[in-house]
Amino acid sequence: MRIGILGGSFDPPHIGHIEMAKAAQEFLNLDTVLFVPAAKQWQKEHYAPADVRAHMTHLAISNHPEWAVSFADIDRGGDTISFDTISQLKRIYPSDELFFILGSDSANSLNSWKQSEELKKLIVFAVVKRFGVEIQVPAGFDFVAVPGDIQGISSTDIRETVSTSKKVELALKDLVPTEVAKYIAAVRLYK
Repeated sequence: MRIGILGGSFDPPHIGHIEMAKAAQEFLNLDTVLFVPAAKQWQKEHYAPADVRAHMTHLAISNHPEWAVSFADIDRGGDTISFDTISQLKRIYPSDELFFILGSDSANSLNSWKQSEELKKLIVFAVVKRFGVEIQVPAGFDFVAVPGDIQGISSTDIRETVSTSKKVELALKDLVPTEVAKYIAAVRLYK
């Protein structure tokens, strides 16, 4: 099988994540995309607990039965390091072809990732072009440029929108999948 891996905090998962997965799946003819919510990203603060972010991710991909949520990072616990995630998934799927999906904004800084030298030898990166950010992958990384102009949606901006909005579902209409917007409104997340 050809498997895409899309990791992130998913705090919350948004339309940009879905568009990236779709673009990579179509361009690379992927059989599935695994969404891997981080346990605790070493360079970010999380606002929702890991189980809540995983639940929202499951809701976000519910219209794509060929996609799945992987609990690899959450079950492992501790700081989420992409090298550890990829290594673990390569052990779980030893005979499959894996691609690590990320946006051009993230790919440009791959050299700053922990264990970046080891990452160069570990996996092919599927770099999806984000709107307004050219693909400039540091030397030594094996990558495939995935065409597209994925909108630059920010989870930080989404949380801010929710915190100041009286009609949460309406405010999130074009930012997150419908089921995610309903869940955020129902549990008053980010309020």
